[in-house]
Amino acid sequence: MSAEGQDNGLGFALLHLGETGITHSFYWWVQGCVLCQHIRRTLYGAREPLSSTERPVIGCVWELELINAEQVFWRDTMMIANPDPASYLAARH
Repeated sequence: MSAEGQDNGLGFALLHLGETGITHSFYWWVQGCVLCQHIRRTLYGAREPLSSTERPVIGCVWELELINAEQVFWRDTMMIANPDPASYLAARH
């Protein structure tokens, strides 16, 4: 995250064992309100991951629900007058 600059040092990861394969998604916040991602999708039994260039997937409907919850946590705890990273991290409990 820090190598790409302007990060807050905060983010989240999703591991989704789907019907046809596995998805590893990594998300982090930059510039106060921008969500970045790296995603790796691999079909079960495949040697190589699916191309994220040919099919630039954001996420399945179940992953999007979790991403939405994260943006609500972020907005409520970090996009306020006194950002509170500890509250952002604790919001999942």
